[in-house]
Amino acid sequence: MLLRTYHPLKELVLIEPLEHVKQTAGGIILPDGTHISQPSEGTVVAAGPGKPLPDGTVRPMTVKVGMFVMHHLYDGTRVKINGREYLLISEDSVHAIITTEIVPDMPIEEIAGELVEAGGR
Repeated sequence: MLLRTYHPLKELVLIEPLEHVKQTAGGIILPDGTHISQPSEGTVVAAGPGKPLPDGTVRPMTVKVGMFVMHHLYDGTRVKINGREYLLISEDSVHAIITTEIVPDMPIEEIAGELVEAGGR
């Protein structure tokens, strides 16, 4: 069996889309073929070296392999590699890097108070 490896060029990013269940908020599972919006989050599995600039230098990539990102819903090219679906997009189509942090059990009032003290709203 042959395994393909992809190395994106320039500012391209290969994303493994977040799998989603075709289910309504009420728990009804939708049959195949039912229109549902595609996920707009996924994990970066490969990234190019960066965007070439007019002066010949390369702007390094902001996203790195392993990061969980939110991307533009309809940009990019869907590709199938070794039986799995991926999305190849420009780094410019990545809107956010999503991080997760574990916080100790704390009443919401205390969390809100800390945000106000830090200048948040």
